[in-house]
Amino acid sequence: MPRTPVKDAELLQYAADLFAVWTGNQGTPPDIGLSVDQISGLGTALTEAQNAKTNQVSAASSAKSASNGKRNKFKALRTKLAGLTDIVDGYAKDTGDPGVYVRAHIDPPAPPTPRSDAPQPENVETDVRTDGSIMVTFDVTSGGGATYDVQRQTVLLTGEEGPWTSLATVGKKEYHDEAVPVGLRRALYRVRTTLTNGVASEWSVASPANFGNQGSQGGPQAAKASDTDAA
Repeated sequence: MPRTPVKDAELLQYAADLFAVWTGNQGTPPDIGLSVDQISGLGTALTEAQNAKTNQVSAASSAKSASNGKRNKFKALRTKLAGLTDIVDGYAKDTGDPGVYVRAHIDPPAPPTPRSDAPQPENVETDVRTDGSIMVTFDVTSGGGATYDVQRQTVLLTGEEGPWTSLATVGKKEYHDEAVPVGLRRALYRVRTTLTNGVASEWSVASPANFGNQGSQGGPQAAKASDTDAA
């Protein structure tokens, strides 16, 4: 069992408590074989770790804000394009002129998707939350009763790729992955549609969530599992 806490917040508190005791707090420092310089070095390391944690939280918050802003702007852009395309469709229908689409440089509307063909999810996006979990969202046009299968592939810091693993089957166009493993360089997600008749679409284009050389911190469920194993 580790002698120091694994979680960041618990480690910082543990180190702060020891530093207070070893410096004597408001009394006399204990006789434990540590020099003043050694204890001072602990204080410096503690301060640097606290600052690094603050910077990490701030960066994650900024990244989340930027990701939300981008998502909202892209959603507004898609809505605007869809509205204008509907107007072009109406004009082409009213005039009976197929050349409208040629002049507009857009494709005419596709025939209605047969119920035997499941629509493939598109625009899969990942948003890394401050607690280490990942929100996966996607777009798909499907009828009532369709479900969506979500899979994840992990890439370790060593670059080793794991197999695609099924996470869940959901009824809405999002999935919250709270069990992101610790120590990943990247996690990729893909989605497919399954109709009520059992017909499934092709898998979507995979969307990555990148953690860099420091690796993922792990989602809430992964942290709970780690605590249980440690106990």
